[in-house]
Amino acid sequence: MSEADWAKLIKVWFPDLADRKLRQVTWAEIDPHRDYIKTLLETTTVTTIHQRLRDDRS
Repeated sequence: MSEADWAKLIKVWFPDLADRKLRQVTWAEIDPHRDYIKTLLETTTVTTIHQRLRDDRS
């Protein structure tokens, strides 16, 4: 079965899960830091980036 076939079945079987709207409420908080994070990702781990953003907030 193709991915499209599976998508059709999922919509029928699990209509609440087939909705692909953005549900991550934290993304709005992360978005202002997007460029900074992109730059850091070139040389820094995600864990370290998280720590830096957390520490900058306090």
